[in-house]
Amino acid sequence: MNRHHGPDRRSFIKGAAAAAAALVANPRMALAGHPVTAPASVLYSEVAWRGLVGERFKLFAAGGAATILTLDAVSSFPPPGPGGSAFGLRFLGPVIAGFAQGTYPMHHRALGSFEMFVTPGGPAGPAYAYLAMVNRLTP
Repeated sequence: MNRHHGPDRRSFIKGAAAAAAALVANPRMALAGHPVTAPASVLYSEVAWRGLVGERFKLFAAGGAATILTLDAVSSFPPPGPGGSAFGLRFLGPVIAGFAQGTYPMHHRALGSFEMFVTPGGPAGPAYAYLAMVNRLTP
């Protein structure tokens, strides 16, 4: 009797290999099948993000359901090295049940689709905060 409720090891390895091959074949494909369309020059620009404060973003959490988040603040941080930049983003929205830090597909009407590592930030007044850090090293 198999008491294991997930895929067996062989199925898992086959699935992981197929996913890795798909990402190698098309590296601009984000999680959950959302193509990355946002230009990197904008995603790594603190000035560009400051112009988006108050704008709405869709975050696609586990299961593919979209949650609307509003960019609330952009904070400057010391650069990680010469010519680099660092800044933080704070999004506000509803509590997402079971949300854990990780890389999630996101979408903005003007930017397009992109992936971002987002962490839960905790209660923020009547909303819940979600945080992202952008660190850019330049050669």
